[in-house]
Amino acid sequence: LIYRGTSKLQEWIQDFTYNQVPYKDWGLVHKGFWDIYINNRDKILDALKTMKAKKVIVSGHSLGGGVAILTGVDLHQSRYHVEIYTFASPRVGNSAYCNKVNSIGPKVYRIVNTVDIVPTLPFGAVPNFKNYNNPWFYSDCGEIHDFTNNMKSIINNHLMANYSTNIPLK
Repeated sequence: LIYRGTSKLQEWIQDFTYNQVPYKDWGLVHKGFWDIYINNRDKILDALKTMKAKKVIVSGHSLGGGVAILTGVDLHQSRYHVEIYTFASPRVGNSAYCNKVNSIGPKVYRIVNTVDIVPTLPFGAVPNFKNYNNPWFYSDCGEIHDFTNNMKSIINNHLMANYSTNIPLK
């Protein structure tokens, strides 16, 4: 399964829908990314069942990387053998969620350009406009593999082409 990054106005809105919703007993996850996955979950599960898939590799760039992590974890919970590879993925959950992902799987490989701002978003603490005394917290999930290639602009540092030519996995 491969998810692309943000390209439409509605997807930009999903990117900024950073309030959190619970994921089972694992913790809290990014509502915008979760909504994208949950709206496609039945189609994905039907396709995997039809294919009789046993192993699933989930990947994505940017917004697609965030959705890929949530998809892969949910498929793992549905008893699929899953590996996740993300490129420039934003953060997707709080520390409770990420601790579960990091401790009981699935394996998440996050490819990160150290000069790309997107993997640092949402910031570790972001405002909760419905309850100012209870901000949302985000952590990094998975095993980070980083590289540094400064293309001299925010957009160029984030491009998939920059990532595909600098993949640090061995």
